[in-house]
Amino acid sequence: MSKKYKNTDLTIEDLPKNRKEVFFDVCKNRYRMLIFCGIILLISAIPFLALYMTMLSEIGKIQQNLASAVVTQETYNQQYFQINLIIPLFMLASSVIIIIALSGVTRIIHRLAWGEGVAFFYDFFLGIKQNFLSFLMLIFIGISFYVSNLIKTVILLNGLIETYSVFYYYIPLFINIFLFFPIVLLYLMQSVIYKNTFIGKLKNAILLFIKKFLINVCYMALLSSFLIFIVFATAPYKLIVVSIFIFTFPLWILAYVLIASSIFDEYINIYNYKEIYKKGIYFKE
Repeated sequence: MSKKYKNTDLTIEDLPKNRKEVFFDVCKNRYRMLIFCGIILLISAIPFLALYMTMLSEIGKIQQNLASAVVTQETYNQQYFQINLIIPLFMLASSVIIIIALSGVTRIIHRLAWGEGVAFFYDFFLGIKQNFLSFLMLIFIGISFYVSNLIKTVILLNGLIETYSVFYYYIPLFINIFLFFPIVLLYLMQSVIYKNTFIGKLKNAILLFIKKFLINVCYMALLSSFLIFIVFATAPYKLIVVSIFIFTFPLWILAYVLIASSIFDEYINIYNYKEIYKKGIYFKE
């Protein structure tokens, strides 16, 4: 018995006509690439996740010791501070491995968004070579989170949580998420495409962030929403939530590549780089 095949020949009208259609087209037709990217990011995050679970485990132990009166409040405070001082520092160092993987994965996803062919491992390692130094900027975001965590720890241990927590912890945290991080993302997206000076890319990133403030803030609000689940999850489930987030992060990268591409089309490509204007989508000139 012969199989019946549906006629699925693509026509020009089937091609993505906007960035939204590109997103779903990549998810539908290049999902294997996205899965591979997720696996690589998850593997690169193993040291980070191991340290994260170690920190949660150690905090759980000293909290139990305090509840059982094995240690005094003063000893607990010292141990709690040491855990939040030392382990996150190693987590920050281990995040360099994630940044290396991210610099390679981003090139792959960028080529998918532009409808270009991908030789997975060739493009991955080429992406690391081309993007790693620029992507190291992300370490400064990590440092800012590390400092914010230390500030929160000091606040908690000194009983100032009710009075000063919003000013000394949550406001710096919001500044990192909704101001510094979007500017860094716009800088990194430029680094993948254009050859420009550090100052030139940073200046463009700041200006484009201001011009497209709302869309950047909305993206970051959605991206950071997973933090809510981590805050309320118990220790084993925290690991699951973070792992799922890392594995699915290629979707977030794809979404932002498309957002950035639209922004660059509007303010840069249409004037200076017409050869890549609306690249990856079908449009009638």
